[in-house]
Amino acid sequence: MNQIIYNSFPRSGNVYAGYVGSHIIWSNYATVHIPQIFGTKDLDMISIFRKPEDAIASLINKRLESNKHITVSIEGIQRQSKNLRDEYKQYLDGAVMHNKSTYIINFDSLINNPVKHFVDISNRFKKPLLKDYEESFNSLTFSGKLWEDQYDGHVPREKDATRLFIEDVVGSMECIRHLNDEYTSFIKEYESYSPLI
Repeated sequence: MNQIIYNSFPRSGNVYAGYVGSHIIWSNYATVHIPQIFGTKDLDMISIFRKPEDAIASLINKRLESNKHITVSIEGIQRQSKNLRDEYKQYLDGAVMHNKSTYIINFDSLINNPVKHFVDISNRFKKPLLKDYEESFNSLTFSGKLWEDQYDGHVPREKDATRLFIEDVVGSMECIRHLNDEYTSFIKEYESYSPLI
């Protein structure tokens, strides 16, 4: 099967990776948020891990932006954060259990070195690179509704007061700080990236 599956916790870079990867690697792709499919045979799986407090705060903010009827409160943010912490852990656990068959990416590393990552992924899954892939990458633009939309944009936007408040609440929670520590240890041990390639 000539397809790459990007399977990550929401707001961790699936859409970015799929878009960029399709301009570097000759392969179809799909982006999903299904931790239960880790380890599925015959799937070339990539999972991107963003620091939990950042991914969780971004997802809560997205939900609030798209539903103006929800009141922003410390208790509501904390409740959502605890539920999302459990969901994030499913991705960590799935990737650990199936780390030999999953290409694991640190979100920050992907943003800083996307071409090198996709050359590495091409080698790992034996997918051909596009001819002139560097030129193809350099011609990419990140504009339009997919990237800039207020409710579902995939490129960084200026943070408003609500977003900063959400980040403060999420970042102050002890359970999220523990998850950040778990993420740091996980990335150190399991990240697939080979910078020398």
